[in-house]
Amino acid sequence: MSELIIFKGLDHVLVEVAAALLPLFIIFLVFQFFFLQLPKEKVIQITSGMGLAFIGLSLFLQGVHIGFSQQEGQWVSNWASLTITGLRYLWE
Repeated sequence: MSELIIFKGLDHVLVEVAAALLPLFIIFLVFQFFFLQLPKEKVIQITSGMGLAFIGLSLFLQGVHIGFSQQEGQWVSNWASLTITGLRYLWE
């Protein structure tokens, strides 16, 4: 069986989401150790929230990637034909 299309490009999406969330997590850790000093339970809740945000963003962006990659070639060709041939408006 061939590779499932829903997992196509998932590794790139995971890297992009990690690159987006990692600076936020690092800033949180710096503030936690030097300024906030929250209780352990609160830190665990925040860390699990960051993990859930990572999973949610990864799934959402993977869906967007798969949804638009199927139509990308068709959309570009339609757009190019409209700009070359001119636009026709329905309200005229």
